[in-house]
Parts: sequence; C-alpha cells; structure tokens
Amino acid sequence: MSTQATTRTRVAPILLEVAGALVAPGAIVFLFFNWLDVYLVFFGETAVVTPEAVRSYQVAVGAGILGTVLALAGSTWRGRGAPRRTVWWHGLVALVGLAAAVVFHVGVDTPDPAPEPPPGPVCYSGSNDCPGG
Repeated sequence: MSTQATTRTRVAPILLEVAGALVAPGAIVFLFFNWLDVYLVFFGETAVVTPEAVRSYQVAVGAGILGTVLALAGSTWRGRGAPRRTVWWHGLVALVGLAAAVVFHVGVDTPDPAPEPPPGPVCYSGSNDCPGG
C-alpha cells in the first residue's frame, strides 16, 4: 500500500468526524435562535408560529441527527487511532442535541375545534319560532 493511500485512509474518517462535529453543535445553536425568533416577543404581543419556523425546526433537528451520526461514524471508522473520549464526546453532544430539540421545540399549536352549531333554529318553549308549532 502506498503512502498516499495510507494518508487518504487516515484523513477521510477525520474529515467525516470533523464535519459532523461542526454540524451537530451548529444545529443546536440554530434551534435556540429559531426558538427565540418565534417566542421572544415584547410589549404584550403574542407569539406567532409560522410554517417557516416549523420547517426550520425540522431541518435543524435533521441536521443535528445527521451531524451526530457522521461524527460517530468518523470516530468509529478511525478505530484504534481514535481515543475513546471522542465517542463519549459525540454521545454527549447527541444528548445535548436531544434536550435542545425538546426544550426549543417549535410546533404549530392546533386550536380546539369550535363547537358545532345546533341543527336548525333554536327553539324555546312558548316562542312560536319552532318549526311545526
């Protein structure tokens, strides 16, 4: 095996791990700012959850999961060359990402459905408003 091929096989898992290690914390920070964008209001305004904010939340959670998987895969791929603490570190980032996804959740609040109107006119006893008498 040539020296260039050996170097390439050592660099690829490191690049994969570094890419994942940058994406996962970046997604956590993005979740925080997305949550602030929706829920930080002043002077009695009400928070408005837009579909764009929900989509941004979903994309950030997906990016966090992907980044964690990439970092763990790169660390595992490095094998004996990777210290065990890197796997623990990526696991800790995964737990913080899970907590951030729960704490900074942005979702559409579905209002309670309105009660159904009564069928036909409202009839009161003795009021000649009822059909049929």
